[in-house]
Amino acid sequence: MPIILDEQKLTKFFDDISTGFQQSPLEILLSLALLLLFIGFLIFMYRLQKKRLRETRNRRYLQLYEAAMAKLDLNPSELQLLEQLAHYLKKPERKYLLLVNHSTFNACVNRMCGEEDVRQVSLSALRIKLGFSVQDPERIPSSTAELPEGLPVLITSRVGKRAAGRVAGSQPHSLIISPTEPVKLPSGIPATVYFQNRSGVFSFTTHVRETVEKPEPAIHLAHSETIRRTQRRAYYREKLSLPIFVRPAGSEEKPLLSVFLDLGGGGASLRNPQNRYAAGADLELTFLPSGADRLSLTAKVIRASRGGKVLHVRFGTITDSVRDRIIGSLFTKPRTRKVK
Repeated sequence: MPIILDEQKLTKFFDDISTGFQQSPLEILLSLALLLLFIGFLIFMYRLQKKRLRETRNRRYLQLYEAAMAKLDLNPSELQLLEQLAHYLKKPERKYLLLVNHSTFNACVNRMCGEEDVRQVSLSALRIKLGFSVQDPERIPSSTAELPEGLPVLITSRVGKRAAGRVAGSQPHSLIISPTEPVKLPSGIPATVYFQNRSGVFSFTTHVRETVEKPEPAIHLAHSETIRRTQRRAYYREKLSLPIFVRPAGSEEKPLLSVFLDLGGGGASLRNPQNRYAAGADLELTFLPSGADRLSLTAKVIRASRGGKVLHVRFGTITDSVRDRIIGSLFTKPRTRKVK
């Protein structure tokens, strides 16, 4: 039996359905307001949770700071200096890191020294109190307070006096040097100090606080927070007078006695024995850079000066250990040595 559809009623049916899905402007506004209210609630809860988390972290940072401070005995000026350093942190509320993290302390000191006029001695004293005075001896030090005990140094002063010695220790305001030979440096004179580690040769400027003779001879130098690399190890040189024996490389001739005028990790200048050698000559050099250990190496004469009386030579291929030995001797021995 055929199904007969009333087109008019069918149209009315679909119109009723479509009308049910339509919303009035008021209903649309209410829906949008509810959606915005829900989003606002989520944002509020997120910010509230973030604020509580930040407050929890800050309380933890404060606890860590107070716990670290309880172990220290800082005077008011040191506390003020610590607060100044905290301003150079990306997050000042984490100032407890200044008390426990060596790298953070160094970074803030570098920023502070670049922007403010601060007494470096005070920074070094604070560094020592915080226990940041010991560092890997192979790394580049940030302060004289980090120089390890036993490190050879060479002190040069503007009055012409030199003193070789070793680091004997650090006090809050002084770096203590034990000289290899008795020397009297006037208090207050400016000085430049050189030292070497495996990272290279470095120097810093300072002044002599005092020279004491008892109970052990010692030179007290003011601390410095500015340490500079002076020269790369292969090119570092120092003037000195050191006996040396010279002969042509590969020969069995009797060596001739001569004297170094300066010596470094890559070459030297020496007196030309009997004016015998000229530019281009290959030589064998034998000398005692330190102690009683004899060292022999080859060198090429690059040029001669003073009418051929002085030879300037470049060492052949040498190992880092030999180079270290040569340079190390420059910091441990007097610049003039007698020929035996």
